[in-house]
Amino acid sequence: MFKNRCTKRICIALISIIAILFILSSYATYFLNNRLPKIIAEKNDTAYNLTYEDLSFSFFNSSLSLKNVEVSPKDSLMIKDSIAATGKVKEIDVVGINFFKLITKKEVAALSININEPSVNYYLRDKKDSIKKDTAQSKVGQSIDVSNVNINNGEFNLFSQSGKRHLANVSNFTIDFDGVRFNERTADKKIPFKYSDFDIKLDSMFFVIKDQQILRARKVRFNDTDFELDNFTMKPLKMNRNLYVPNETEVDLLDIETPLLSLSKMDWGFTNEDKLYFKTDLIRFKKPLITIIQAKPANKIVTTKDAKVDIKADVAELINIKKLQIEQGKIKALFSNATTVKYAVNNVNLSIEGIKMNELTRTNEIPIDYKTFRVKLDSMYFRLNEMHTLTASSFDLTEKKLVLKDFKMKPLISKSQFNQNYTKSNSLLDIEAPILTLNNNSWGFKDKQFYFHTNSIKLDEVDVKILDEKNEKV
Repeated sequence: MFKNRCTKRICIALISIIAILFILSSYATYFLNNRLPKIIAEKNDTAYNLTYEDLSFSFFNSSLSLKNVEVSPKDSLMIKDSIAATGKVKEIDVVGINFFKLITKKEVAALSININEPSVNYYLRDKKDSIKKDTAQSKVGQSIDVSNVNINNGEFNLFSQSGKRHLANVSNFTIDFDGVRFNERTADKKIPFKYSDFDIKLDSMFFVIKDQQILRARKVRFNDTDFELDNFTMKPLKMNRNLYVPNETEVDLLDIETPLLSLSKMDWGFTNEDKLYFKTDLIRFKKPLITIIQAKPANKIVTTKDAKVDIKADVAELINIKKLQIEQGKIKALFSNATTVKYAVNNVNLSIEGIKMNELTRTNEIPIDYKTFRVKLDSMYFRLNEMHTLTASSFDLTEKKLVLKDFKMKPLISKSQFNQNYTKSNSLLDIEAPILTLNNNSWGFKDKQFYFHTNSIKLDEVDVKILDEKNEKV
């Protein structure tokens, strides 16, 4: 009898507690849905309206849910120019939130935050506007401590300040962060929060680079150690359908296509001095097609920076790549007229090992150090000057040795053209050699000019024809 009474009382107590929690949750939800929008409207002195359609609150699992959240600019001409972003979110779910810390300490502590189908539009602002500090900006929290943050099926767009030019898009992205920590110690860092692990996936993206190039990719995968881009392309922004147009800019333009660009076993981040460091075991380009449209010589930027940096090597090493690999690539360079080929190589296989770039190497003409490299290709064409071209059916280059097979140096102009025009050479040549070997080579840049030195040249069965000569010096 005693046990029955005790059990009955416990049941009544549990039911009462559940009923109280249910009533409190219902009242809190009702209060927040009816009073919170008015409080936000009264206290909101930013350039944005924050609205939502439904807010659910539960004491049972310490959860908070918002549906159809929207951030939009206020209808005011005075603050229109300060708009930097707008956004919509279908649903935000916060599970395991510590309401006591949130209310008393303004600290966000939760087990998980799930953000479903966010859509964000960001508008570029003038540099002079970006340096102004928004004194009305409010703090969301003194600190954030969340075990897991998920963003599902998101979309991001970047527009010009007027909103007329679409500069970037990231579609259907999913982001998963574990162990997110944000506080006053991390707020001023390059990455303003800490995390234990992350994983990012997206279906497609494009990005306009300096109003000159457009970058596209599909199926991007990115985490702490690996990075992959499927169907990566970079194209000149100005093209006549599939044809290149003359390059009137001050920089070389690129047309790159590759089915796969991947980085493996990465380690990256920022040092305590906020210097970027990056390490990876392998950067791999699979079957890239690369075309370079060179800048017009009169417009090309020439750097005159000769300053030397005196920094200890142990603190200067920022980028370390064990191996860079290009598989079965094709590379072609065009003069600024976008039609004349300067050089072209086919079936390129490139391997460079032990790459380092740091404050010490950046002042060099070739801003990297490396241990070994090798370049092999099936065929090559090089326009040596206005008179001759170089071709070979095979090209094999290492640090100290160069081997060319079926080497040919052929005239680019006829005898009559040679005699009618002033050129840099007094001889019109036709040279063929089955194998050309150069040993103990050294090359690089000196005083901003490329140099190539060799200790020996070996030509097998060379056939040299002097087609024509000029006696006068040109």
